[in-house]
Amino acid sequence: IVALRSVSASGVAGEQAAQALGAAQESAKRLAAELQSKGLPVFRQYAQRIGYPVLAAFGALIVGWFFLSAVSVDLGFMGKNSVTFWQALKFLNSGGMAAMGGGSAGIYGLACIAALLAVLLPQVWPNPRARLGLAAPLALMLLVLIVAYSKMPDVPQGAEEFAAEFRKAVSLGLGTYLAFAAALYLAWKGIKAARSP
Repeated sequence: IVALRSVSASGVAGEQAAQALGAAQESAKRLAAELQSKGLPVFRQYAQRIGYPVLAAFGALIVGWFFLSAVSVDLGFMGKNSVTFWQALKFLNSGGMAAMGGGSAGIYGLACIAALLAVLLPQVWPNPRARLGLAAPLALMLLVLIVAYSKMPDVPQGAEEFAAEFRKAVSLGLGTYLAFAAALYLAWKGIKAARSP
């Protein structure tokens, strides 16, 4: 033994953490290289088959429905409240405030998932009619609009001014515009493709 020195526990832990971080970085680099060499060409093949514009519209639809605000209500001093399209489906299903605490989208949620799957239908069913599945998201959005309008209560006599103020406080969010544009594009592509031989 030439020399002895004491090492603090935190120094050993720091050294071990640095080694573990280095090993994790190496693993991440290997995984990224493997994904690029194997996974990326497969993804590119599917993307070319489906079409990049259709994939982009599908992605925009998902973002618009599940992540961005569909409707906002300005409650004045109480703040602004907004809901996504998915949360609006929960609200429609529960018929009221129960959706704010959770709840289920029910039949509307099933229709939403079915509409998303219908966009992918032409990839698994080569029938030209399957291409009409691209119109399913637009059909769902229009159906939800009709159902929501039909569930609105009649304005009581003398409350027209309050109803008008409430309508001014409600505004459509970015999610509605993005999802509607994406759904319109998908429907156009689907109908156009179904009509071509």
